Amino acid sequence: MALGGALISGLSSAAGAVFSKQIHYSSTQSTIMLWTTSIVSNTFMALIFGKSYPTFNFQIEWLYLVLFSVASIIASWSLVRGLKIIDAGTAGILGLLEIVFGVLFGVIFFQERPTLIAIIGVVIIIAATGMPYFKTLGKAKVAK
Repeated sequence: MALGGALISGLSSAAGAVFSKQIHYSSTQSTIMLWTTSIVSNTFMALIFGKSYPTFNFQIEWLYLVLFSVASIIASWSLVRGLKIIDAGTAGILGLLEIVFGVLFGVIFFQERPTLIAIIGVVIIIAATGMPYFKTLGKAKVAK
């Protein structure tokens, strides 16, 4: 179930990135559309799987949820804004830096020790992120 959810999440994130590149709305309009779609689809999934929503009470966890939502909206808007500037393929590779920062934040904030496979994955992602720039750099050196 978790693997299927991860697959659906990756596919929908990629589709959202590609579609927001092709839709000629402003970044704010595109972000609102993406968030509305997300809320509707998550509501349907919660109903299908029989999950209930917790009742609202004035506990600190709800403040954290609001702060997370604000940060997530800003991140979504930044992604859509960036996709209007660069191509979706490059943005997709840069999106993998989320994993790199996840490992880095785990080390910094939670004193986690990454495994060898995690470090190899981080190195591969960083190398893949630099590939478009290495290619451009190589062409610039040949032109000189």
